[in-house]
Amino acid sequence: MKLTLTHQELSGMLRAAQEVLQEKLPIALALRLRQAVRALQPQAKDAEELEREIVIRHAVKDEAGNPVPVLDGDGAPQPGLVRLTDPEAAHRELRELALCPVEVEVEPIPAGELEAAGLHVSGAAVLALGDLLAG
Repeated sequence: MKLTLTHQELSGMLRAAQEVLQEKLPIALALRLRQAVRALQPQAKDAEELEREIVIRHAVKDEAGNPVPVLDGDGAPQPGLVRLTDPEAAHRELRELALCPVEVEVEPIPAGELEAAGLHVSGAAVLALGDLLAG
């Protein structure tokens, strides 16, 4: 089945599928979920790479051309955070990326199989699986 998702939905679906895969699953269900994850990952990776490019493009750079990190109250760099030259422009582009539609070919997973497996996953994960679940 072909799904049209935003990158934001795709990322949530991928995280939810990975959360479910942490559970002890029947083999057939685990296989279908792994196949779904493999179908979703390339699109998610493309979005992550573009996200990094957007952040680097808008980052304040030091003399060597490296992004300048955001410092905490003690002057230590905060992991994964950089100072931005134009935060509004960066956030606008990142929002646009999050809402871009992508098409993914994936086999649906019968919702009843999740119920029958007696999984202990969050309601948010089940909601994030969304259209990946069939009837």
